[in-house]
Amino acid sequence: MPYRALLGQLQWVARCRRPDIMAAASVLSRFCATYGPEHFVALKQVVRYLKGTREYELVLHTASVPGGCGTGPCRPLPLSIYTDADYAGCKVTRRSTSGIAVFLCGSLVIFSSMIQKCVSLSTTEAEIIAMSEGAREVKYVLNVPDSLMTNVTLEELFSPRHYSPQWSSPRIVLSQGRLGETDLIPKVIANRIAVLSGGTWLLPYWKEPKQIGYCKKFAQKSAAGVLRSNNQGLTWHVHGNLTHERTWLIENTLVERRDGSVLMLFRTKLGVLFQSLSFDQGRTWGEPQPTSIPNPDSKIQALRLQSGHLALVFNDHKVMKKKLHRSRVLLDVAISSDDGFEWERIARVDDEVDEGLRSHYPTMVQGEENGGLFVVYSKFYHESAMARAKNRTDLGIRLVEVDLKGRLLQLEAPHDIPGGADDAARLGNRHVGHHTR
Repeated sequence: MPYRALLGQLQWVARCRRPDIMAAASVLSRFCATYGPEHFVALKQVVRYLKGTREYELVLHTASVPGGCGTGPCRPLPLSIYTDADYAGCKVTRRSTSGIAVFLCGSLVIFSSMIQKCVSLSTTEAEIIAMSEGAREVKYVLNVPDSLMTNVTLEELFSPRHYSPQWSSPRIVLSQGRLGETDLIPKVIANRIAVLSGGTWLLPYWKEPKQIGYCKKFAQKSAAGVLRSNNQGLTWHVHGNLTHERTWLIENTLVERRDGSVLMLFRTKLGVLFQSLSFDQGRTWGEPQPTSIPNPDSKIQALRLQSGHLALVFNDHKVMKKKLHRSRVLLDVAISSDDGFEWERIARVDDEVDEGLRSHYPTMVQGEENGGLFVVYSKFYHESAMARAKNRTDLGIRLVEVDLKGRLLQLEAPHDIPGGADDAARLGNRHVGHHTR
């Protein structure tokens, strides 16, 4: 019998009836494409083991469990799961590896080690993905005891005996400076690190405007730029000193385009977003230019979706007049198929408009395997209109899921900007169009 065919049958047996051979079948499956005589011998030894233990069966001795069915009233069986993950262990794809071990009544019943399906941007994100994969395995185990007429309880998700997450001490990557120094102005961040395809990390930041506090006293100018790291955050270097004479450039967000350049968008006071481009992985930046995307001086975020499109979440209006001049409303999600040259609105996250109402400071994250787009944002009233919040129970931090599947099918497939990098100046004339197809 061919090696792969026999191994496939053993894996089915291991999954359904004989988990005691699961470890052996898992090891042998690694050599499906390059097996040799020694692997075939090992495979036949597993078959001989099954033949010699045909009359045997696995028994869950609940009497050995304190309070189990053998010692009185039947109590839930303890179930423990341990998960762990490295960070960017694969040097080619920069994907992390998840490790999972599930114990029932103190015995190992499931274990696995697998490459994650997406690229994690931090060790925390890699750990969370490993936890979600472990939760799927637990769901399978929870169905097994139904035939045993007993219950299983999830006793431990992480055991302090075996797993103790450690955090490093905080360290300064960009100093604010001290009194008497030339760069005393505070440095601020509002959006996530962008990990470029070449492995470079870019963290957008800005210096608070000089009109704020002692920044004005010492006449220090505000500016925006990035912190750049080529060694996964071990060391950082400042690049860019972007300014504009008529507005501040703050709460900047980054996204890498398909041609390798980096697009940075800014919140401004001029009613529209500004943008700057870098063609050397964040070392130097072009002059900030206005776009036609409206902005009421509020935070935005850009994100590369798994489909290849760009997503942008923003308040879709300029600064309003009269009683609404402090409002930040009409929170929208737009998609670009051409790396930010044109945008199509696909969803309105929050459409309520009221005096002093603020639906703002959004953050996006996409679920695994082309999943939905989750938008988290704050919703509250400006202090000048706080009386309007009376009896409201829907204010606070809100989470909305945007279903992308049907919407992305109606858009163009992701493609490069017309004309490539030479047409970069045209990005300043980009627009946001309503998607009506």
